[in-house]
Amino acid sequence: PNPQPRYRSGAYHWFDGDGAIHRVGVDGAAGSATYAWRYVRTTRYRKQLRGMRIGELALRPIATIARLALTRDAPALDADTGGMLHSNGNAALGNTALLRHNGTLLALMETDWPLAVDPDTLATLRYVELPTGMTAHPKVLPELDDELRYFHFDMLKRNVHYTVRDRHGALVHQSRFPARYRTFMMHDFAVCATHSVFIDAPLLADVL
Repeated sequence: PNPQPRYRSGAYHWFDGDGAIHRVGVDGAAGSATYAWRYVRTTRYRKQLRGMRIGELALRPIATIARLALTRDAPALDADTGGMLHSNGNAALGNTALLRHNGTLLALMETDWPLAVDPDTLATLRYVELPTGMTAHPKVLPELDDELRYFHFDMLKRNVHYTVRDRHGALVHQSRFPARYRTFMMHDFAVCATHSVFIDAPLLADVL
């Protein structure tokens, strides 16, 4: 994550940095290379450009969201949409990872919708609207015709929402199951052709 330092406030946490994408192009025939980078143009980023400080934003940063979730402050989270904010995905920062699927480059974070980005210009195109959020570590399986698997951890209800989509993005499977332990955030999972494995461990880390 790449924070905008002039807009930091007491609410800032390093998980809350603005996403920035770097691109290196190599022209083998010419023996040259080009470099470019751009911030992911999220709703929060644009508000910061207008001078709003993070702590003043209507869209709260993830560290604040986490504290609210841990104290079960229900109005701060939308339990009917997998624990996402009442923001239609607009709290997404796209600051953690990149994934290319169905011809689209996605900028990802742990708790909300991905953002579609033009891989050539690095322009932010749109929020990718999903029934639930998507973690920053979805999996594409080339051996299954580029099937996409991902999950979202509902911080309020401690439920895991698991989704499978085909190479074109069409829904193949969606299910939900409860986490056994009071895990704050399930970070990643493992996959193979026939199974998806989730680690639900009784281990908590204080990252706030």
